[in-house]
Amino acid sequence: MATFRDIARHRLFRRLLVIILVFSLFSAIGAFARAHTAQFEAWISALGLTGMLVFLAAMTVLPLIGVPQTFFAFAGGTLYGLMPGLIIVLTGATLNSTLAWLLGRSLLAGRVARSLEKRPHLRMVVKKARNAVPGVQILIRLLPLPAVPLCEAMGAARVRFVPFFIGNIGEIPICLLLNYFGYTAAHVTRAASSTSTISFTHIALRILGLALLFLCILLTIRFAQRKLLTEDDREPS
Repeated sequence: MATFRDIARHRLFRRLLVIILVFSLFSAIGAFARAHTAQFEAWISALGLTGMLVFLAAMTVLPLIGVPQTFFAFAGGTLYGLMPGLIIVLTGATLNSTLAWLLGRSLLAGRVARSLEKRPHLRMVVKKARNAVPGVQILIRLLPLPAVPLCEAMGAARVRFVPFFIGNIGEIPICLLLNYFGYTAAHVTRAASSTSTISFTHIALRILGLALLFLCILLTIRFAQRKLLTEDDREPS
């Protein structure tokens, strides 16, 4: 009969212990972040350049523990404007996706593989990505799937890094939409509180632009779905 000392020396036990400790720490940080999002935005805005680096670090790590990437994409437009915000958000999204890929390939490979057994749609997408060229990787990233589980699954499935990294281009439309949404919301809020002199016509044009952008991205996602998902894929298993 194996003793506790024998179990403690086992590689699987040590790896499981590390995973538990890491996820406990990340979960605590994530719970704190979700409860203080408004204070986080105010703090980041006050820090200037240092705040951008903190924002990037947060966007790289916190989505791994449940803080939605959409929050950061929206906040980027609110805090930094349209183009600077989009550049920062895309950088953070790329770093987050890369970290998720690395975790899926190494530390979380077994857990991700077991998780895919319960998610046939995601498993089918990952199967297509395994040996796909960069163009297909871009189409896959256009699909309305949660980024972190998808990237972890790609890492666990041994998807090659270069095509995977190029596939991050597919994140641009959604990041642009959310960033523009945050940018527009900030201006509407300032106009409503009389802290800005932006005209009603200007605001209306921005809202119209947001609606048109949403429609274009929706059509792009539908195009990616038609290209990737065959009739057999759409049939329930």
